[in-house]
Amino acid sequence: MKTFQIPDPSSSDATTIQTYRLRSLATSGSEDKPYDESYEISRWSEFCASCFSYKSNPPPSEYFQRHYYNDPWRDASLVKIIECKKEKKKTDGGDGWEIAASTRIFKRTISTGEGKGEGGPISAGGIGEVCTSEHHRRRSLSKMLLQDAIETMGKMGMQASLLHASPALQAVYQRGGNYESVGSRWSVVSIPSRLVTETSDGDDDMAHMVRVASFPQDVEALSSIH
Repeated sequence: MKTFQIPDPSSSDATTIQTYRLRSLATSGSEDKPYDESYEISRWSEFCASCFSYKSNPPPSEYFQRHYYNDPWRDASLVKIIECKKEKKKTDGGDGWEIAASTRIFKRTISTGEGKGEGGPISAGGIGEVCTSEHHRRRSLSKMLLQDAIETMGKMGMQASLLHASPALQAVYQRGGNYESVGSRWSVVSIPSRLVTETSDGDDDMAHMVRVASFPQDVEALSSIH
């Protein structure tokens, strides 16, 4: 856990100093309470939902919880947050600290190609859940978390890192983590409308049905084809 102080840029004379700390969700945020992963993930999920509430179809806190618990390689120590010390101690179990920024590392294995040369699977870290509260922006908090994530991935022996970002945010990751923007290719596949409604009436192995995935019931089946 790392504690540091930053002048409040919203203060007219910049004399207001705010205290922050950087920690992972694998550690307790309170000296008076034992570690509780479910509480930490729930609190973090609510924070992420609040940061992305500006979207036309904002994801609820349950989305971020599913994103974490449905990941077979999830690791609470790879979810990093920066918290700000409140002037008065809160009574909600947060020990007087509020989450100000977040980032998460996803442990993955990616393929660089098969055959001759150096092609093959390598260890990689995906970056996600990067967000900062509107009350704590212009303090380089996301940059601190991104640099911390890059350092962590290096210590874990990860050979690559990747993330998805809108064009408006690409420069942020280029400056903060030396990421390089690359193109992404997508294919649109037409599905006959009959496949959406038809089901097999017998031993027809070619019959298909298209439906919306159900979680967590379909997690095992989806994992088996990835």
